[in-house]
Order: sequence, then C-alpha cells, then structure tokens
Amino acid sequence: MIRAFVHMRLGGIESGWKHLARVHADDRHALCPYREIAALRLRLNDLPGAEAAISECESIGDRHVPRSRMATQWLRAAVELRRGRSAESDLHADVALLTMARNDTTGPMYFPPIDDIRALVARARARGTALPLLDRIAALDDHSRLVQNFVALTPRERDVLSLLSAGASGDRIADELVLSRNTIKTHLRRVYSKLGATSAQEAVRIARWMGLDV
Repeated sequence: MIRAFVHMRLGGIESGWKHLARVHADDRHALCPYREIAALRLRLNDLPGAEAAISECESIGDRHVPRSRMATQWLRAAVELRRGRSAESDLHADVALLTMARNDTTGPMYFPPIDDIRALVARARARGTALPLLDRIAALDDHSRLVQNFVALTPRERDVLSLLSAGASGDRIADELVLSRNTIKTHLRRVYSKLGATSAQEAVRIARWMGLDV
C-alpha cells in the first residue's frame, strides 16, 4: 500500500496501480485498497471509478474495521455531493461524522480532496451535525495554519514523521534514529500535537492531505 502511494505521489500512476493491485481486502483489513482507490479516483475527477471502488468497499460492510466504514461513508458523501445529490450526501456525511465523534477520530475525513472536505464540513456545520468534532478540526478550514505547524516541526520530528509515513513502527524508528523508545514517544506526542492528530495514521494522513513530503 505504501509503495503504491509513493509511486503515485511521484507521478508514477501506472506503477502505483500495479502495487495497489497486489493489495487485497479481507474481513478486517484496516487499509482497504478500495477506499484508497476511491480517494485517488476523486482526485482525478473520475466519479464512475470512485463509485465503483466505494461499492467494492461497501460490499464488505460491517465486517470491515470501523475506520474503513467511516472512510467509506465520507467518500460516498463526497461523490454524492459532486453528483448534485445533496440529500444523499448529507445522510452519508452525518453517519460518518456521528460515528467519528463516538470513536473520537478525525482520520477518515482526510480521504476526499480538500475542496470536498470543506464543502461537506460547511454543510455539516449548517445542519449542526457533530459540532464539537468539527470545532476540534477547525484547521480543515485553515490550510495555512496546518502548514505553519508542519514548518514548526523540528528536523528530528520530521525524521520521525517521515519514517511513520514509510510504515515504520515506534521500535523501528528508534533503531533507525539510534534513540531510546521513550525519546521516540516524546517526539511522536509533539508531532501529533502540532498536527492536531491522535494517531500515527492520522498524522501521516494530515501531512499528505496538505501535499507535504514526509
């Protein structure tokens, strides 16, 4: 999965797809390839392709991990909004936002492109859906503030974030940087705080959403 998106970020769409094709969803797959495909198709403005990928992910249904189900709802909301089906979009967005609020996570929100996120967040605010969650992620409406926070990362914190994006565990990061596990935990806490993330996956997702190299 990581190899696929490294290739795609560097412009190697075809080679990226080859890597992605090797990833297969299973009943508990936390990194469902279909939701990633749907996200990429949305960025390419390929709505039929995005819908096809989302349908594949939806077919796994409740057997999927909660994070994948939330991401699928959020992606479906973005597609429906682009199709002009606002009622359907609002329904999917509300399900996703309320579930994310119960699970105290914002990660799934970062799958659609930023313009879709802003539109969905604006509509949710107008409906009064999951306002505490939306208040906590107000940075979505302020791309520059997130960039400033990223710039504020120390060189060592950027090293940690870069290794996270490559799929390294905390122990591996400690070995790579020749630091203690406790020092790595401290760096991780600071990275999460500056980016407004609650997990490694979310920190990487936020950085990628900003279009930053990590």
